[in-house]
Amino acid sequence: MDPRARRGRLAEDLVARRLEQSGFDVVARNLRLGRLEVDLVAINGPLMVVCEVRSRSRSDYGNPAESVVGPKAERIRRAAAMLLAENRWNCDEVRIDVAAVTFGPGDTQPDIHYYAQAL
Repeated sequence: MDPRARRGRLAEDLVARRLEQSGFDVVARNLRLGRLEVDLVAINGPLMVVCEVRSRSRSDYGNPAESVVGPKAERIRRAAAMLLAENRWNCDEVRIDVAAVTFGPGDTQPDIHYYAQAL
């Protein structure tokens, strides 16, 4: 696995753990919906959270969450609406969150910023 893919997987693992520590059950990772993909889907009672995880290896490139705009944000909204309509997990509402993970040298010291209801 190339370093960028490994870093992305590590970021998703960290965010999934954070969601679980907050009482959510992570029910899907890298879920494909046709041409759309959702990084994490987590459930807590009637609430489904669709979480986009963005990571970067250096902080001088800015906050990774800033890259979730325009067409990317619209694709995430469409995927969340599709999941809610499918009612796969019997949820009444959906929330779209964005998690930004910035790593230090050697993919150490992850700095996680979590934005609930980001979109």
